[in-house]
Parts: sequence; structure tokens; C-alpha cells
Amino acid sequence: MKSPRWKQYFLLAAMILLVVSKQVQADTLSAFVDRTQVSVGETFKLSVRIDSQALLGEPDFSKLEPDFNILGTSQSRKIRSVNGKSESWTQWDLTLIPTREGTLEIPSFELKGSRSQPIIMDVRPVPAPGKASGQDSYLELEVSKNAVYVQEQLLVKVRLFWAVRMRGLQGALLELDNAKVVKLDENQYERVQQGRRYGVYEVTYAVFPQQSGELVIPAQRYTASLIGRTSRQRVEIVSPPQTIEVLPLPGAFSSRDWLPASDLTLTQSWSKAQPEFVVGEPVTRTLRLQVKGVEAAQLAPTVMPDIDGLRVYPEQPSVQESVTEAGYQVERVERFGMVPSIAGNLELPPVRIRWWDTVSNQERVAELPAETIVVLPAPGSEQKVNRGSVDSLPVKQLEPAEMPVNQAAAETSEQGTNWLIWTNLFWATIVVMLIFIFWRSNRSKVQISSKDGDNPAPLSITEKQAFKQFEQACLSGDMQTIRTALHNWLASQDNSGSTKDLSPQSVIEQLIKNAGDIESEGFKHSQLQELLVQLDKGLYGRTPSDSYPAKQLLDCIRFLRKNSAGAKQASGSRIPELY
Repeated sequence: MKSPRWKQYFLLAAMILLVVSKQVQADTLSAFVDRTQVSVGETFKLSVRIDSQALLGEPDFSKLEPDFNILGTSQSRKIRSVNGKSESWTQWDLTLIPTREGTLEIPSFELKGSRSQPIIMDVRPVPAPGKASGQDSYLELEVSKNAVYVQEQLLVKVRLFWAVRMRGLQGALLELDNAKVVKLDENQYERVQQGRRYGVYEVTYAVFPQQSGELVIPAQRYTASLIGRTSRQRVEIVSPPQTIEVLPLPGAFSSRDWLPASDLTLTQSWSKAQPEFVVGEPVTRTLRLQVKGVEAAQLAPTVMPDIDGLRVYPEQPSVQESVTEAGYQVERVERFGMVPSIAGNLELPPVRIRWWDTVSNQERVAELPAETIVVLPAPGSEQKVNRGSVDSLPVKQLEPAEMPVNQAAAETSEQGTNWLIWTNLFWATIVVMLIFIFWRSNRSKVQISSKDGDNPAPLSITEKQAFKQFEQACLSGDMQTIRTALHNWLASQDNSGSTKDLSPQSVIEQLIKNAGDIESEGFKHSQLQELLVQLDKGLYGRTPSDSYPAKQLLDCIRFLRKNSAGAKQASGSRIPELY
């Protein structure tokens, strides 16, 4: 029996797509180093990795010359399977030494159609030899500053040098009184010092002094066995102590939230590229704060001021703390749900963060300027516009703030991937055409035509029916269903069909107008207002729906309905919609 034609088309399309995707899928080529700051005469490690088994060929490492000399190269291949997912890669490890000082670039490498990103290296001059240099082994201690402010990050590097064979190294981590100490990194490399090659073991710490005065970094001690040609000697290697001056908070700083940092960036973005503000529709504003040289606990939360006509629902901030050889880096992302309640122009106040620049030793302010947004009325509404007519206001499109982008890196990446995009688009078009042919060949001859007006318009319901649906919604506990049912019940009392703003206060005013300004021991106006505010927060602030007291809302509405003049008398009053 012959296979149906549609199966032949399907198998052909699947085979083409499978073969082509394997051919055009590019393996990722990446390059990374063990540190980006070195001195002339110091070695460092460069690793280049491709996510496949490279049996033939390798990147062209001759491009490293003349800025770097290659002292050694090794290649390894690995295959790993985790939770049923297999991955394999090939990696080249190179030991490099810079030939000159300055800002040098490790170029991008190419292999199998993929390209790595370049790496910038900060090569410093040869360090001045210490008092103990020239010995078989010695210990030195380096600090980033001799004077810091309270809670400012201080980098401390402890380096052990040896020119002979060493075994059994032992030593303790750095500990200080009245300061927080965090181990950042450790490295092992080589350095040429006064014509003699030394092995170097380096440990980097971040120190945060907690009180002003003198901070003494005590002598660091290591013990090891030095192995000579004919003897083995157990020695203790000691570094000299150092004293750091810890300064109090500067009087010129004008904020109560002390924030000493080496760099700070504040940007914003919106849930849409060009957000349109409409009454009752939520828009998310995201503030992104990136700081260097501080811990996450040092960042004060951003407080959004109250804005008339705009309800703001803050979400739980997201904080990421990373540690590099340059110290702490923190990124905090805060999201705010914003729901306009009136149409017109609204002024978003500026967002300012004052911080102390530890590089230039002065106060700085990161600021997002004030924004004027235009809020449009809800569709079909007759709501009055706040502060003038919308038609007379200049509409300002808010663009999302973008992070700085390395243009050269972006262009390099684009050149390496454009051909993949166009090839995939070509074959995707072929597959779509084959599927279309299959659809046309198997299309039914019978078509069901539809004309305008075939679908009946939604039927209106009585006030009693609408209230019954509201009771069922409250019993279900779903906040979205409750909101819709409450809207339908209010609309069943309004024959005009108009749409207005329905803040919690306006709902109360309309219900009281129908029922009369009455209260009892079991019902208070403030209680109903709090329940409606909680409903708003649940819808726009991502509050769990199972925690909403729907039964209390139902009891309040029942009380007001029971004491009202009835649905017929309420029909003459126009009730605004929920949003």
C-alpha cells in the first residue's frame, strides 16, 4: 500500500530540516583568562574552548604575537553526561607572558565558523623589588589604598614567592578585628624578578572596615619545606605588618544612606518598548542598579513617592552579588507595577541615588529625570481628563534605558552569525512551502462560510442573576473571577453602558449612594475599602489569590444590597467599571 501523499511531504520536510540544522548549527567558541591584571614579566593562563570535539585544526594562536609570548600549550577533550544530557568540548590552555606594559588586547579566534570575543588585558610595569627580593623565598603584602572610609572596600593581596622547590605549604587565612574579610580569589603564576624566575602564590581579599581609626593588618605567616640539591629545610616565611587609616564619613556627604563605591550605574526600562498608559491597565517599570565595591546589604531600597492618580505596587527586588578579582559587584533589579486611575498627564518624579565616589573622592548623584506621561481614558469611557485635555498634551514616548554595549564586540558577533540566520530562514521557507502544499492537497472541499452578524450579541442579565454569579465567584476564591463578577453586577444596575474609573473609594461612594450612608457592628466603610484595595493588590501586585478574604467582601456587599432601595432604584445611577 502506498503511503498517503501528505506523509511523503512531511517526511521529506523533516529530513531536510534535520540535515540542514546539523550543518548550520555553529559551535560556541569562547576565550577566558585566569586574571586580567598582570605585570610585565608575569605569566597568566589563557583558555580557548569550543563546544565540540575538534579532531582536526585549532585556532590561530600566532595572532597573539608580538604583544604576548607563548610559554606553553596543552589540549584536552572531554565528554560529560548529566541527567541524560550529553555535552562535549575541546579546550586549549596557553601560558602567556606579556612583552610590554599598557592596555593590550587578546584578539578574537576563529574555528569552524565560530568566533570568540576579544579580551582586554591591563599590563602594569614591573613592580619595584621588595626588601626581601633576591632570597629563595619571601612573602609580600599589597593593599589597594593606604586610607579608606568606613565600609569602603579595601583590596589586600598576599603573595608568596619561591625560586626553589617547595613542599608542604601551610598558612592561615587573613582575619581582622572590626572589619569584614572576604576571600575573593587565589592564583598561581610565575614572575621574573631581578633576572630570577619565581613561582608566585597569590591570595586576594576584600576588607570592609566597620569603624574609623587605625586598621592593622598583622604579619602573615607561611611555613613550607624548601628542597635544595642536597638538603630539605623547613622554614617560616613572614610578611611585615601594615597599618591602614580608616576615615569617618565625610561631612560633605548629604545623604543619610552612606554608599561608598568605585562605580554606580542606574537605568530603567518598561514592560513594553514604547509603553502606552491607559486607565486601569498595568505597566511595569524596572529600575536596574549596578554598583562596584560594595556588598548587597549596603544598598538601601528605592522608595517610590505617592503620585495622585497612579497606584504603585512594588515587587520583591532581585539582588545578584558577584565576586571578581576587582572585588564585589552587585546588581539589584526592582520592579514596580503602575496602574493609572485617572486620564491626563501625570508627573513621575525623579529617582536619585547619592553615593560617594571612592576613586575621585567626591559625592555623586545617579539620577533618572522626571517624566511626564500621558494617560489615555479606558476604551469607551466618558471619564473627565485630569489637568487638561489629552489632545492638547505632547505625547512623550518612554524609551527603555539600555546598558552600555561594546560596539566592536557586537559587530564581531554579528558578522559571525548573519550567515546562520539567513541560511536558517531559507530552509525554514522551504519547509513552510512543503507544509502549505500538503494543506492544500488535503483541504476539504466543504467550507463553512460566516457572515457579519451571525454571532449573537451577548445577552444582558438581570441584577438578581448577576449577583448570583458574584456569590459563586466569591465562593471560588479566584480574584480575577471576583473582579469580573463584581463588574457585571454593578453594570446590571447601569443601563448607560458608560465606563468610568473605579478606585476603591469610588466603589464605596457608589454603593453607599444606592444603599444609604449606613454602618453597623458587622459592617464598616473602612472594611470594604480595605477589601477592595487588597483586590487591587492581588490583581496587579502578584499577591497569592488563596489569601484573599473573599467571604468578607461577599458579606459586605450582601449587607449593602439588602439595605439598598433595590435594583430598580439603583438602575438610575451609573456605576463605573472595575479595572
